[in-house]
Amino acid sequence: QVLFTLALARRLPPNVVTHSLHPAIVQTGLLPHESFGGLERYLHAYIMTPVARWIGFMQSEEDGPKTQIHVSTHPSVQAASGRYYSALSPPLVNCGMQAEDCGVASVSATASNRLLQEELFEASCELLGLTDGLCGEA
Repeated sequence: QVLFTLALARRLPPNVVTHSLHPAIVQTGLLPHESFGGLERYLHAYIMTPVARWIGFMQSEEDGPKTQIHVSTHPSVQAASGRYYSALSPPLVNCGMQAEDCGVASVSATASNRLLQEELFEASCELLGLTDGLCGEA
């Protein structure tokens, strides 16, 4: 997602922005706990989930979509393109910086590799059979 977004951001005109987002980790109840044994259920419910929430790795159901909402609706986020936003880099508002910088997270050296970004973008175009438009640009 980050590799593709950074390659796409270079191809888009200045009035169009693209960002990548951490999807948030939220306890939704979709994990089939009935497949867990007793010890696994206990560890998940009383150790893993509380610790994950305490360290900020897991968001509440209320906080989970906040990054997506912030990035898709806040007007100042349109000032820059190709950024990676994460709820794991809070806060999203009132962070003491410009609003477009709130929630911005750093990306790994691999994700910053321009050659990998271009290779992924070109492979995506090829797999989709696209040869014109943004896929025709270098």
